[in-house]
Amino acid sequence: MNVLKLNNLPEDIVGEIMSFMCLNKFAMCNKKYWFNTYNLKISYDLDSRYYRFLLRNDYSFIFNTYLAFNFPKFLIKRKTYYQNKVFPRKIELVRYLTCFVFESPKCKKIVEDFMKRHKLVFKKIKVKLNKWTN
Repeated sequence: MNVLKLNNLPEDIVGEIMSFMCLNKFAMCNKKYWFNTYNLKISYDLDSRYYRFLLRNDYSFIFNTYLAFNFPKFLIKRKTYYQNKVFPRKIELVRYLTCFVFESPKCKKIVEDFMKRHKLVFKKIKVKLNKWTN
């Protein structure tokens, strides 16, 4: 049965049908059902590769919801290693991935907005290695 055709039926019949169906079937119907199923899915500890999947495909809407739910986990000061690079926090890793690795501009804007909202804008430190020559 096509789930999208349920919108054309009367509410009494839809209520009876929905009582027998799983919420996962309705996730693609509208945002309300999507948020319900996604909150259940996110409440379990998702794999650490999930945010990289979202960044790689530039799924900004889903990434915004994921980041809003898991932002305290990204702020924990714990060294994170990624391809021989060390990041002080996971949010710095996400920022690096959005800018240089996956080049996802929508997710980059979301990360920057979260950082500005929580006052986590860090200074850019310039390093000059000048040596005197004769």
